[in-house]
Amino acid sequence: MANQNKTKKTTNNYSNSYKHGNYMMISTMLAMCTLLVLMLLSTAFKSANSINMAFSVSKIISLVFFAAFIIMGILSFKKDKSLLEYCIYSFIMSMGFLSLCGTPFFLPMNVKWINSLFTTRYAQAGITAVNVIYIVWTLVYHGIKSEKKK
Repeated sequence: MANQNKTKKTTNNYSNSYKHGNYMMISTMLAMCTLLVLMLLSTAFKSANSINMAFSVSKIISLVFFAAFIIMGILSFKKDKSLLEYCIYSFIMSMGFLSLCGTPFFLPMNVKWINSLFTTRYAQAGITAVNVIYIVWTLVYHGIKSEKKK
């Protein structure tokens, strides 16, 4: 009986190790792809010919992240609580890409300091900072969680 419990505990540790290793890989890839998209959008915002396309793409990416927020929220409560990390990330990225287009629709438009805060340059810097912090956090957190316990 004791040997059976030890085998079960070892199996759980290995599966937890693989799970967090996979989460670390997915999180890093997601943040890197988001940074790549942000770099492509930042070059589009610099050109007068492509600025309308950049606004449209930014709104579409925001909608995609918001849909991912809803889906991950449902999955995190029904399946696995560890998916809440992706739910939060998707919501923050959705609001960040929406902010690239100016002041979001749910904030008052006639307040000067809010309008000056939601410029494309500040939104790009904020999204970049959040992604860099997220990459470091996910590497450390999932790296610690994925260590095999003996």
